[in-house]
Amino acid sequence: MRDDNTAVLYEHVRSALSDEQGYARHLDEKAARLLGLHSAVIAGFTILVFMASSLFLPPEHVIGWLAGIAVLLTYVGLISAWSLLFRLLRPSDAYGVVLPETWLEDMKQQGANMNAHLALVRCYTVWQKLNHNNQQKNLLLTKAYHEIVFSAWLIAIALLLLLAAKYFGLDL
Repeated sequence: MRDDNTAVLYEHVRSALSDEQGYARHLDEKAARLLGLHSAVIAGFTILVFMASSLFLPPEHVIGWLAGIAVLLTYVGLISAWSLLFRLLRPSDAYGVVLPETWLEDMKQQGANMNAHLALVRCYTVWQKLNHNNQQKNLLLTKAYHEIVFSAWLIAIALLLLLAAKYFGLDL
């Protein structure tokens, strides 16, 4: 392959790698923000449940049982979404170009054209790994969004049941 073709391909792959690294940072930042916000929601819901626990604990009537079940399911949904968001933040080793220990000696022995080809191949390999990791993170983020929406509905149902227990004056 000619030097100018290799240079063009290298710049293209390097640009794609840079874009993919930016997208990985974006996903990490989004997951961190959502994890913080979701942790605050869990804490707020926990405080609310402790304050209203006399309305449904111990469950003696149908509304008390329904409220208890709704609160339990809400915690399952909240913790599931929190777990997915937390898994998004696990460290990845695909952010940089991996160089063998003898890379400097190898570069000195090979010509410029071969070095450019090696750089192209290494950047492309890292781009493939990073792209695969980003696809997995995007899938986890989508699942987390679904869990968050599910949890929001469960929170609304639990709050409505707690309000119903208070409104009907059930001394549970």
